[in-house]
Amino acid sequence: MNTIELLRARINNMVNVSQNKAVLKELDKILKKAVSEEVYQLSDAENELLNLAEEDIKYGRVISQEELDKKDDEWMV
Repeated sequence: MNTIELLRARINNMVNVSQNKAVLKELDKILKKAVSEEVYQLSDAENELLNLAEEDIKYGRVISQEELDKKDDEWMV
């Protein structure tokens, strides 16, 4: 395990055994704030897929949800 995994496991263990409601509430507030402030960094592959999707939209290479559902139904048979 790397350092983050070990830290996460240790914190999880402490949270699981804690009976201190005030500490758990404070930890909940801290983690909610930290998670909401995190910015997800897209990988190069994810950025490329988004660029391809935007290009498809730009050139009208799209189908409706109904068409997609129909193709799904045909594929499942």
